[in-house]
Amino acid sequence: MLLLLVKLNFDRCQLLGFLLKNLNLYPLDFSDPRFYPSSKLNDEIVFNYFFFMTALDFGFSFQPLFYGYVKDGFYEGSKLLWRLGKVRFDDDPNFFTCSSMLTVTGRSVYDWLRVDEPYPRRINLPDVRAFLLRDAAYRLIKDYNGSFKRLVEVCNDLLYGSGKGFIERLSEFKAFRDPLGRKSFLLAKFLSRRGFFNFKDAKNLEIPVDGKICRIALRLGLISLDDESMNRLIKGGQFTASEDYAVRCRVRESLKLVSAFSDVDPLVLHDFLDLLGESCCRSSSPVCVAECNLERCELLRFLVNCNGVCPLLPVCESKGSERAIKIRELNVPNTWYY
Repeated sequence: MLLLLVKLNFDRCQLLGFLLKNLNLYPLDFSDPRFYPSSKLNDEIVFNYFFFMTALDFGFSFQPLFYGYVKDGFYEGSKLLWRLGKVRFDDDPNFFTCSSMLTVTGRSVYDWLRVDEPYPRRINLPDVRAFLLRDAAYRLIKDYNGSFKRLVEVCNDLLYGSGKGFIERLSEFKAFRDPLGRKSFLLAKFLSRRGFFNFKDAKNLEIPVDGKICRIALRLGLISLDDESMNRLIKGGQFTASEDYAVRCRVRESLKLVSAFSDVDPLVLHDFLDLLGESCCRSSSPVCVAECNLERCELLRFLVNCNGVCPLLPVCESKGSERAIKIRELNVPNTWYY
């Protein structure tokens, strides 16, 4: 196998940046009651909810088979995870305490994260998820008196600080040991938008790069792979952890450029791309080659009228081609990073 080569396309990053200048992008506040607790509730339990749910948020990129109906609607992937989490929170907020998480089992995760309509679907890797929850609870009790809020407070509003910053402290937990910190920066975004964490070192912010974001970057042409690696991607072949790391590093670098050219905050850019990957540049059916479902499109909050057309179509390298469908997420086995 040849060494994977990843190239950054500076010109296309610039084009995308200029295009985004004309869109009305703004930060999401993560207050949707379907997924997140009310801001009126006790801070401690809300901190815990975001911490444990983010620890669980992985495994939906390459094979999104987790979907179904929950009370008020149809959800899939990460959205379904958070919807089920909020349902559990509404029924029993104390479930999201360290004492509860210390005793969680694979079976209890399996029974909790499930839907029965239109077909029975269960979360994948329930034993791994239970292990990560127990580890997270144990370390919170050991080092922070069982309080995630305490962890945030002792960071002194720093992401990095001689080993004592928020991102550095999270790396002590197995669920957050991704070398690129995808879940750590995602959690920082949640907390800052809810007003729990006002980081002083914003220059250290990074975009949480997962398989969905990589897929979009490859389709747009912000980055490109060597021919052998691209063929492997298109055929669903596996990538190693080191190859995945190289790709995600390059994607993150490309999006820093897009952020600079567009004057859009990196995490606001992440908001937009995350919604784009769910509503428009979908994994198996991007709207440039398939029908758009405007009724369920969350991108409409940013757009006056898209007429069912992807807003990034003018600068997309793969638009309307068979290539757009073939470029999916990297298949990276045995990871709980994303």
